[in-house]
Amino acid sequence: MKLMVSPSKIEDFDHLIDLNINSFLLGFKHLSLYHNFYIDINELKSIVAKYPHIELYISLNKLMHNYDLELLRRTLNDLSKLKINGVLYDDVAVLNIVKHLKLDINLIWAATHQVTNYHTINTLKNNIDGALISSEISLDEILEIRNNTKLDLIVPIFGYQIMTTSKRTLITNYQNHLKINIRDDLYYLKDEDHIYPVIEDENGTHILTADILNGIDEVNLLEEQKINYLYLSSLNLESTLFNQVVAFYQDRLNDKKIDIANLNSLIPNNDSMFLYKESYFKVNAND
Repeated sequence: MKLMVSPSKIEDFDHLIDLNINSFLLGFKHLSLYHNFYIDINELKSIVAKYPHIELYISLNKLMHNYDLELLRRTLNDLSKLKINGVLYDDVAVLNIVKHLKLDINLIWAATHQVTNYHTINTLKNNIDGALISSEISLDEILEIRNNTKLDLIVPIFGYQIMTTSKRTLITNYQNHLKINIRDDLYYLKDEDHIYPVIEDENGTHILTADILNGIDEVNLLEEQKINYLYLSSLNLESTLFNQVVAFYQDRLNDKKIDIANLNSLIPNNDSMFLYKESYFKVNAND
């Protein structure tokens, strides 16, 4: 089992490689969501040339508009000519274009809230090479998927998770309505008990969880159960903090003793989220 990380900034590659991180997930400009930075094809070519021995996965997980399709076609065609290990996608347009153009690209199904059962994964098995499991299901359900599919599985293990996304610019619309103008890279939505980070960008408005998913206690079990990758997301996390967390996870994966209290002090708002919560509503296998 390996750790897959999305770096907090492009300059962090060398440091993360020094931590023995070998698998990276990168966002692509205008075609990706939920990353701290996004690269273009020329920047990707430079990364491939500079780090020929690492695994590179590209996230094309945006839901595409008609006006995105030409850029998507060009991008997939360019990616097929580079040494990358796979493309994570949500919109079926990615799958259809890869099939139509007969491109040699490994596809990882990564529909944010929909990869919740092995039936759908196995239905797609002739078209995909793996799946990024949704973070809204329990540990038992993750293991059930593992026991019933042979495809590679990526499990989110650390980071802010996505509560909801709207293609509308909700913050801008709200401010326009109130005739105010307060522009920032990050906003917060507060209720009585929680503070939710809110990001508005070219793809709309994204509300993150108040707490940070932290499944470090489950690392060794997931390794024993033959999970292929654990995914650590740097979204909305500062570089130094995220890299420290990655070091903790790498030590746990290597069976080194770690100071959990120290990790908790770095990220006091961490939580196991849905890993130990029962799913109340399920669709029966025969429905």
